[in-house]
Amino acid sequence: MGADILPGSLPMELRRATRDLHAAAEAHRGHAALLTGSAPMAMYLDQSAQTWLVQRAMDMALTAQRTHPQLAALVRDYHLRSEPLEAALRGSGRDPSAVVPLASTRGFLGTIEAGGGNAAMLIGILYVLEDSTNGGRLIGQVIKRAYGLADDTAVRWLNPHGAAQPERWRLFREALADLALSPEQHATVTRAARGTFSWAIGVLDELCVIHGVRSA
Repeated sequence: MGADILPGSLPMELRRATRDLHAAAEAHRGHAALLTGSAPMAMYLDQSAQTWLVQRAMDMALTAQRTHPQLAALVRDYHLRSEPLEAALRGSGRDPSAVVPLASTRGFLGTIEAGGGNAAMLIGILYVLEDSTNGGRLIGQVIKRAYGLADDTAVRWLNPHGAAQPERWRLFREALADLALSPEQHATVTRAARGTFSWAIGVLDELCVIHGVRSA
C-alpha cells in the first residue's frame, strides 16, 4: 500500500473509534500536572513503571506469537520496547522488581495474559502503544524541562524510535491497513485499542489520588 491511508481502512477506523478516549487521556488532570511539573516527579516515575509492566507483558506475548501470520506482517524487533523503559527506571533510581501493579494495571495485565494468543487483541493494544510515540519526543522534552532533569535518562523511553519514528509509524499503519481481518477480529482490535486507552486513563486516575493531584 502507498503512503496514503484510505478512509475506511483499519488505521483510520481505529483513529475514529478511539478519538474520544484519546482526547480524554490528553485532557486528564494528571497528564496536565505532569506536563507542568505541578505533580511530584514520583508520579511520573510511577506512571513509567506501570507502563513498563504492560510493555513487558506485551513484549512477551508478541514474542510468543511472532510467527502468527498477521503479527509476522506487522511486528518488528523495535516494537519490543520494555528494555529501554526498564533502563529508564533503573537510571532514575527505581527497582523494576519492586514495582507493584495498580488495580487498573493488574486488570489490564490479566487481559493480556488471558488473551495472549489472540492476535487481534495484541494488534489493538500495539496500535495504541505505537500511536503514543507520535508525541513522545515532545512530551519527554516538556517533562524534562518541567522537572529540571539534567539529562534524558527518565524520558528517553518516550521517544523509542528516535529520528526513525515517522517512517516506522508510516510502515506500521500501512502494514495494519493491509491486514486481512474478519469482522470479529476487526471488532476485537477496536475493543483492545479502546481498552488500552481506558487502562492509561485508569492509571492516571489512581495516581492522582495517590499523589494528591486535584482538578485545576
